[in-house]
Amino acid sequence: TVILLGNHWHLGSLKGKDQEAVDDYDEGLQKVRMMFILLINISELLLGFSHRSPDRSIFHVGVFSGKWMNYAAFSSMGIIVLFTHTPGLKKIMRTEYLDWQSYLLVLITSIFPVIVHEIAKTLLFEKWNFNVYSLYKYEYDPQKASELLAASVHANTPAASSTDEGKKNDGDEAC
Repeated sequence: TVILLGNHWHLGSLKGKDQEAVDDYDEGLQKVRMMFILLINISELLLGFSHRSPDRSIFHVGVFSGKWMNYAAFSSMGIIVLFTHTPGLKKIMRTEYLDWQSYLLVLITSIFPVIVHEIAKTLLFEKWNFNVYSLYKYEYDPQKASELLAASVHANTPAASSTDEGKKNDGDEAC
């Protein structure tokens, strides 16, 4: 949607190949590129908030409840803005400033994947009572996990290591 509308608005046609339809084709191409970069990055950052919990809604978990997720998302957004809007870096990225309609279109379509993901989670886990952990029932056994954890903790304790070494040394002396 963004690419097609961006092509139509900034390049004169849906395919974006009609160079005579616009005054400055290169500038239009840079605007479409900017829309695409912003769409992909913003939608993935927003989708990251939704993916924090595989079976609970973003509103049950809390949208901004994860401190490190907030740091990561806002710093990533800052880097995106820096690379796409700073004059020297903007030239390297070959992007151009957008009009407010293009920014609005990017923001609206960036939210769409989050909405679809949240609807899917609501249908699967609340309405149809699907259990995400049943997918991993062969890989995840709580009893086996606790036994493995206890065994690894026991093997890494200094007392367990010294007794094992003592037994090994006793056997070496007997030979």
